[in-house]
Amino acid sequence: MNRDPFNGRWLQQIMDAMTEHIAVLDEKGRIVMVNQTWRRFAEGNGSPDVDWRGISYLEVCRRGATEAGEEGRQARVVLEGLQAVLSGKLPHFQWEYPCHSPQKERWFLLNATPLTGSPGGAVVTHIEITDRKLREQEILRQAHQDPLTGLANRRLVEKQALQLLSAARRSGKPVAVLALDLDGFKPVNDTYGHAAGDQILKAVAARLLAACRKDDLVARVGGDEFVVLLPGTGAEAAKEIMERLDSALRQPIPLAGQEIRIGASLGVAIFPTQAWTFRGLLQEADAAMYKAKHRRHTLPFQVPAGWTEKTEPPRAVTPLPAGLATA
Repeated sequence: MNRDPFNGRWLQQIMDAMTEHIAVLDEKGRIVMVNQTWRRFAEGNGSPDVDWRGISYLEVCRRGATEAGEEGRQARVVLEGLQAVLSGKLPHFQWEYPCHSPQKERWFLLNATPLTGSPGGAVVTHIEITDRKLREQEILRQAHQDPLTGLANRRLVEKQALQLLSAARRSGKPVAVLALDLDGFKPVNDTYGHAAGDQILKAVAARLLAACRKDDLVARVGGDEFVVLLPGTGAEAAKEIMERLDSALRQPIPLAGQEIRIGASLGVAIFPTQAWTFRGLLQEADAAMYKAKHRRHTLPFQVPAGWTEKTEPPRAVTPLPAGLATA
């Protein structure tokens, strides 16, 4: 069967057979035609029965660009990219953007390709990439999150510290780095087993998060070692936060119907008075923390000789106060 490749109805059928959201623009950015996938998406998002022909896609982007926040920024980027393609300044424009609905998170990939020859124009496609973005988010989460406690891991705290200190050097605001090490965790772990130790670590993580502020970053960087980044925090404010953490960790932790008490040693260092880099601040905070730990004469949690994992846990163990120190 012979088909006229320039027959509009046949072109519409070809476009409707494609799963991408497709719009053809003229040289001024006005919509010439859209496909069925485009129309269905619009109908499902509050724009039913719209005749898209003649609507200025550039004007739609301009209106979006006046919005405040991230949506406005995204619209401005798309507007500039489409204008560059239509004017011949760019051979192709591509942009990933979120388009979340009340029901689900969604991401799309926009492609704009110029139509060669006269009168010009462009083909705009939107391809849903939600599955890919969710996989990427999960990979990133696993790379930056401690799998046991859900806290940030060492990689993320180092990354965030670099950004935080860079901003602090420009603003002149202080930053505190707090190092925290549990006291008596190993006897708990050895006595009750690793599963019980994991429960203790999860409880500690929850208490640290609850005691810190919204902008603070709490990270687990070792077995029972934690680091807290405290933006905009000088020595006095850091001391108050340390006392709050100390109080939270002194509270008994329920375990197998019993109450387990552990302690913590804490140390803090302040940017820029004590060090200029995250590594230097962490070294100072660690030194202060170990100084506090070494001042102890008795561990907060003591296990009597001869106990094993099968031994019934004690009814109560009385700790010494957690150590507090500054470098």
